Order: sequence, then structure tokens, then C-alpha cells
Amino acid sequence: MRTKERLRLALQAAELGTWSWEAGAAEGSLDWDDRCRALHDAPYQMAVNRDVWAALIRPEDRPGVIAELARALDPTEPQDEICCTYRVTIPGGVRWLRAMGRAFFEQERHAPAGRRAVRMMGTIHDVTAAQEAEVERIQAAAALADSEARFRDTFDQAAVGIAHVGLGGTWLRVNGRLCAMLGYSEAELLALSFQDITHPDDLDADLAYVRQVLGGEIASYSMEKRYIRKDGAVLWIELTVSLCHDAEGAPLHFISVVQDIAGRKAAEVARWQSEARLRLATTGTGIGTWELDLVADRGEWSPEAAALLGIDRLDGTGESWADSIHPADRAGAAEAWRRAVEDEAPYDATFRAAAPAPEGGERWLISRARIERGPAGRPLRGLGVLIDLTASKQAEARLRLSEARRYEAERTLQQMARRVTIAAMASGIAHELNQPLGAASNYLGTAVRLFGGPDGHPLDPAGRARMVRMLDRAGSQILRAGSVLQRLKDFLGSREPRRAAEPVSEVVREAVEMVLLGTPEAGLQAPVVTADPAVGLAVLDRVQIQQVVVNLVRNAIEAMRDQPGLREQCLTVSVGLNAESQVEVSVTDTGPGMPPENAARLFETFHSSKPGGMGVGLSICRAIVEAHGGRITARPVPGGGMTFAFTLPRLADGEAAAKPMEMSA
Repeated sequence: MRTKERLRLALQAAELGTWSWEAGAAEGSLDWDDRCRALHDAPYQMAVNRDVWAALIRPEDRPGVIAELARALDPTEPQDEICCTYRVTIPGGVRWLRAMGRAFFEQERHAPAGRRAVRMMGTIHDVTAAQEAEVERIQAAAALADSEARFRDTFDQAAVGIAHVGLGGTWLRVNGRLCAMLGYSEAELLALSFQDITHPDDLDADLAYVRQVLGGEIASYSMEKRYIRKDGAVLWIELTVSLCHDAEGAPLHFISVVQDIAGRKAAEVARWQSEARLRLATTGTGIGTWELDLVADRGEWSPEAAALLGIDRLDGTGESWADSIHPADRAGAAEAWRRAVEDEAPYDATFRAAAPAPEGGERWLISRARIERGPAGRPLRGLGVLIDLTASKQAEARLRLSEARRYEAERTLQQMARRVTIAAMASGIAHELNQPLGAASNYLGTAVRLFGGPDGHPLDPAGRARMVRMLDRAGSQILRAGSVLQRLKDFLGSREPRRAAEPVSEVVREAVEMVLLGTPEAGLQAPVVTADPAVGLAVLDRVQIQQVVVNLVRNAIEAMRDQPGLREQCLTVSVGLNAESQVEVSVTDTGPGMPPENAARLFETFHSSKPGGMGVGLSICRAIVEAHGGRITARPVPGGGMTFAFTLPRLADGEAAAKPMEMSA
């Protein structure tokens, strides 16, 4: 009895329940003690058997328990013990139980293996805490394995170099990216230390950081340094290092992350070289640079830009930039900048600086820029240059002055040429004036005699009629002389060239008539003037074009005068349209002509084919024609003679005639 009591107390202390099962009893009679019932949450009055026990087990665990019992009761199985863990449902949760026991057999000749099971006995205890701890351990182990797998993937597949480095500098573990960066295999790199491949100029700084980390002064560090690759090439990298500790806080190894920055360093070197070249190019060349941050509204101007503006420095604000521009030009520069920023127009602004040039006068500048924009088109930054235009503007002013002087000289030369032409025609013009003036004098003398007869009697109607005719004829002759004088006045007059739509045929006819006034040539047939009605109008300066025609006609007459009696002297002036629908005026003579090679030089200044000629008449003709948008040529006529022709742009039918306008010759 004492032994049983001790066993009961021991079972209570161990919180074990006992059970027994008579295998041969009906429905598998099962005997549970109070602890077993409590563990299964089975009331004391509940009758239990094998089926009740099975029903209390969670469905997912039931097949395993039944199979374990069947195995232990199988007389052919060598193992009689059972050990199975299962769950039962209790209020508020689940309880894990573990049943342990053994089967007992009796010898029986006719039974399988010569024996049969008669009972099973064992214990049941609560293993919920242990099982939950095991589940947590398994989950933690799985999480650790997953974390290690992820770490291995991150370590091996990272786009940067990663390494574990011993406290003394040896490589403990390296990934493929680091090996590829340095050109070593994994085995080769693990046989080295980081000191072996660090550039000598960077080693001391790296080791100083290592000592600070090991001494607890800093937790980690980053630096740019150089490695020496296996092939001897220098590789710029960015190194980030931290220290890994064990559970007790003792340092284990370093974790190093290595990023290849060779491309960035090359870009920095290229930028530095570009900036150096830009500084070299802009120093002393009258070019300054500037950059404006449109987001922060701050700018940077090079010293050259400030010098071009005539100030010591700019404070980086838009206001100081605006103040450096001449007040009269600020609005235009601001509008150009607005269009560049808002309308994406090119920024190209010419303005004067507020400060005068060092030698006095205006300081002219031009600023050009490119606007950088974000993905949505938002303007972010402006990059520009400032160029000194002062010398160019001064050269333009000198050129304008030179052009004005040249223009005035050309006008004077043209006027002198017209006066020389009139002087050469003086005898003929005097003859042309003497005729109408002499006739007028005779008519007036007759009228006086008729009016003041010797008998003093009033004139009869016939006498009065005759006197009126004499006065009318005298007036017509005086008007004829006045017309000749007016044409000469217009031809010789000094005025600004004025172009207007003029009838070309009429202009040419008047010029020919003017030449004939002062050229009473013996043997010269009356010039033939032909005009195509389709010619119509052309925009021209009447006096200048008549000067060209007068010069060409007089040259033709003089050329024929030099060979009297050799052949018939015939002058033809025609006005028509050429193949390009331009007005073409041609003057053809029957003079001696000239070789084509000499004709090519006729329009050069100071080149003359006439003895004693100055060589300016035809060059003036060319300048006038080209100023009108035309072209003048000379070509020999087969059989003798020359044809001079010039073209003028024709005013097309229906095209509005231009108003008279001031034009340079």
C-alpha cells in the first residue's frame, strides 16, 4: 500500500494522468483517472471508452493516434510501446497532450506470432507549453532560414560590392560584384586583405577610420578611395563600413559596401576640365557666363560677366541683374526672358549696360541662354553667356558713317557725270534753245509792228487776227524753250533718289530726246525707238534711269562718229521683256564694236575704251542699275557694232504701284 501511495503522489507531482484499457472488453473499456479526465475536459460522470476518447481528439490528429494504437496492439510488431501527441479542444483554446504507454500480450498458440494483446496501460501529460515553444522554435528557425536565404540573395546578387572583413583587414566573405569590380576570383580575393589592394595615398585615411570604429568613437564611416585592380588599373569607389558584434557585444567583423564611382569621377574630371577650358576661353575674350536657379530664384555670375556689366559683383538676385542693365533697355530684356521661360522661345537679348564703357560711351552686350526644364515642362534652370558687343557696335557705327559718306560721294559723282554730259552737249543745247527763242523774237517783232503802225489807225479785224497768231506762235516757242530748260534742270538737279512706278517707254523716249537736243550729228539717221506695249510700269528713279540711257546713247553716237563714211550710222533703242519677264532696255549702234574680252571690263571703275576717258560713266551706270535690282551687259554685234542692255524688275499687272520712296543709289 505504501508503494502505491508513493506512486500516486509522484504522478500528482508530475501532473500525469493514468489510463488503462482492457483490449478484450466490450467497446474497448477505458479507465481514466481524474487527471486524465481533467486533461481531456471530460466530466466525471461521463463514461469513456475507446470511441469516446477518439471523439475528443481533434480530427486532424485522430488518424495518427489510432494508427499508433493499432501498431502497438499488433502482435507481429516488435515495438509494444506507444508515444503520440495530439490536441483536444477546451474552452478558450486547444490543449496539447502526450500519451505514453505499452501493450501487454499473452501467449496463445493459434494467435498471430503466438500471442495476443490483452491490455494497454500508460500515462497522459499536458505538453501544451512545450509544444507551443517547439512551434515557436520551428517558426523562428524557418524565419531565420528565410532571413539567411534573403541575406545570401542580397549579398550575392547585389548591384554593389559587399564583403565581410576581419578585424585585421582580411577578406572573410565577398560577393560576385566585388570580385568583378576588382578583377579577382573569390579565392584570390579571400587570400588578400583590404590593405593589399588599397591605393597607398588612401590607406592611412582608411586605417584611421578603422581605429575610430574599433575604439567606439564612431559607429560607421564612408569615404571615397581608390583600389588597385588585379590588372593594375586604379578604380575609384565609395566605401561604407560598419562593425558587426556578437551577442555579448564583442566585435566580430566589418561589413563593407563598395560602390563603383569611376563613371562619376570621370564625369567630375570632365566637368572640371570643361570648366577650366571655359574659364580659359572666357578670360580676356569678352565673354562671361551665368546660371540662374528658377526654383530658388538665385543666380550665379562669373567674374567676367560682372566685369562686362561694369560692376564688382552681382548679389545673385534678379534685382541686381536688372539694375545692371541700362534703364532704357530693361523692359526689352525682361520681355525676352519672359518669352524664353513661358513660351519656350530662344533667349537672345541685346542691351546696354547701366555702367559706361571704360573709355566712355555705351557698353553694348548680348545675352544668350538655354532653359532646362523638368519632365512636366517646368523651367528649372537657365544657363547663359554674356558677350561684349561694344567693339562690334562701334564698328557698325563707323560702317554706317562710311556708307553715308560713300553714298554722298556716289551722288556727287553721278551729279558731276550728268553735268559733264550736259557740258559736252552744250553747243547742241544752245542751238536747240536759239531756234525757239529766235522764232519767238521774230513773232514778237512782227506783232509789235502790227500793233504800232505808222498811220496810227486801229487795227482792222484781219490785222488783229494776224497779231494774235504772232503772239500765240511766240508763246509756243517760249514754252518749247522752257520745256528744254526744265528737262535740263531736272537732269542736273541735286536731290535724294526717289523711286516710283513709272512708264518705262516714256522715260526712255525722254532720255533719247534729251540726247538728240545736244547732238546735231551729221550723217546720223534718226534713232529708232521701239517699245513693247506689254512692258508697262517699273519701280524706278526717273532721273537716274534717264542718266543711264543718256550715257549709253551718247557713247553709241560717239562710237559711230569715229568712223564716218565707213558704214551707215544707225542707232536703235528698244524697250521690251526678256525671257525672265524683266524689263530690258537695249541700245545698239553700228560702230566698230570691240572684242568680247574687252567688253567684260567696260563696267570696271576707271577703265575706259575711249582715248582720254575717265572710266566712270559706265561704272556709274552699273551701280544705278544694280541698285534697282537689275543687271547691265555689253556684247558685240556680228558684223560690227555693240549692244548695251540693262534690266529692271517689272511691275506685274494688277500689282499696286509703290508710293514714291527715298532710296539709296
